[in-house]
Amino acid sequence: MSQTQASGPIVILFGPPGSGKTSTAKELSKKIGIPYKDSDQEIVKQTGKEVSEIFLESGEVAFRQIEKKIALDLIHQPGIILALGGGSVMTEEIYQACIDSGALRVYLTIKSETAAKRVGFDKARPMLVVNPRSAWNELMEKRRETYQSLAQITIHNDHDIKSGVQTIKNHLSTLVEK
Repeated sequence: MSQTQASGPIVILFGPPGSGKTSTAKELSKKIGIPYKDSDQEIVKQTGKEVSEIFLESGEVAFRQIEKKIALDLIHQPGIILALGGGSVMTEEIYQACIDSGALRVYLTIKSETAAKRVGFDKARPMLVVNPRSAWNELMEKRRETYQSLAQITIHNDHDIKSGVQTIKNHLSTLVEK
């Protein structure tokens, strides 16, 4: 796979809250010189509201509608690294668009203890507001199978993200050579 073969992003990163999707996208972008986009950041940019505000003011259904439109737009942007919000791939159209895009699909996974350290399970993570550790574990139970079935590679991102970035970079090199 090369930039010209993919109809959308070069890499799509997905996984639970706190798995390092944005940090990994930024680092990978620096390493390979390809711009990155983050769907949650695009939602904020386009709506003028934080993700948590949209959840609180309008509810999850309204948020998912906004997320779907923005994620699908991003999935059709060629030549980028895309970090998707944790729940976005649970939407069938987004899931299928990820597959159809030709991008390398990377599932970033972590342990709940690592997620707790990274995100602090605070109100900025709307799906985790009530009983955050339990909510995170429930989210993973609901999402794990979808994440695993979508992934072409899985990276355990509990430690330094640089090793995960290197794994992705190596995988991209292998695909370009084919």
